[in-house]
Amino acid sequence: MLPDLTIIYMTASRMPKRWVDFHRKHLLAAIDGFPVVTVSPKDEDMGFGDKHLVQDLPWGGWSTFCMWNRAAKVAETEFVAIAEDDSLYHPNHFTEYFKEFDPKPDEVVYDMSRWTVMSWHKDPCYSLIRRLGGFMMIAPRKLVIEALDEREAMYPDGHSRPGEIGREDTELRMNVTRRKHVEWWCKSASINLAHPQGVAPTYIGHPVLKRKKGEVKAYDVPHWGKAKDIADVFNRGMEEESDNS
Repeated sequence: MLPDLTIIYMTASRMPKRWVDFHRKHLLAAIDGFPVVTVSPKDEDMGFGDKHLVQDLPWGGWSTFCMWNRAAKVAETEFVAIAEDDSLYHPNHFTEYFKEFDPKPDEVVYDMSRWTVMSWHKDPCYSLIRRLGGFMMIAPRKLVIEALDEREAMYPDGHSRPGEIGREDTELRMNVTRRKHVEWWCKSASINLAHPQGVAPTYIGHPVLKRKKGEVKAYDVPHWGKAKDIADVFNRGMEEESDNS
């Protein structure tokens, strides 16, 4: 029996078609059977479900959390999980936590088992970065709504440095209610692609602020294969669309 879970799929529709097709194949395999709420800039069928919200807010960090909130209010399940268009999810990511634990209504869960691939590296590798990522969040729907309603009420004009629910530094900085979070390591890792089209800056060419690899690295991992092949899908897609422009 599947968990009582809705997947909130977020896309800014900025990824090249080659990556979009590749990503869709893997996401469809991972979300098989789960309801989905899609958030995208246009009212178009993304192929993931019948609930679709158009993002009418300026693209950026603050609006991402606002759209999470709207999507959570559209969902009808006890839990929601975030999925983003630059992350590849192993099917176990959406199911194993509910098999291994008794989810608590006051805890946000972050799956820490994910490899990062940086698209701009000449010799791409997988890198394990221990950092809470909203794209790996599974949480009680009511908690998500309560936490984000509080933020929007406190900052009607937005906040310049929002962050994940349950991150102590974020919630202290924003002076909002502290929420519990759990770090969970799924036995099957997912993949996050870091790339220049994303919300988070890469600082490519900036020696001090540039994104750094994690301490644990690999070139080839189970289920996903070689890191260079993952990066190549995105980079070839960008080159193709640049040539056609």
